[in-house]
Amino acid sequence: MLNCALYSSEHAKSIRPNRTSAEKCSRTFITFSDEVVYRQCFPSRRKLRSVDKSACPVTGLPAKYFDPLTRIPYATAEAFKVIRQSFQKDADLDITQARQTAVS
Repeated sequence: MLNCALYSSEHAKSIRPNRTSAEKCSRTFITFSDEVVYRQCFPSRRKLRSVDKSACPVTGLPAKYFDPLTRIPYATAEAFKVIRQSFQKDADLDITQARQTAVS
């Protein structure tokens, strides 16, 4: 026998937005006697993509982190600093080249 507790705190807040934390909240319990029916009502979620275990380009170590700005994986804080410094230098170079093109 499968038991499921269904409730939504967001739904409860939308119904009574001024409710204090001291007030009681109710839950609805649904009991499924058959797992097949449960799976029909609540299909399983899609499996998440596995994370690519790539190497840090600075250290060569397996990357534990991912920089959202440069989209480069990195392994240590020092590698992150190197990646960001390189990104900043490239950005500064692009600005300088754009100014030179605009002047000429």
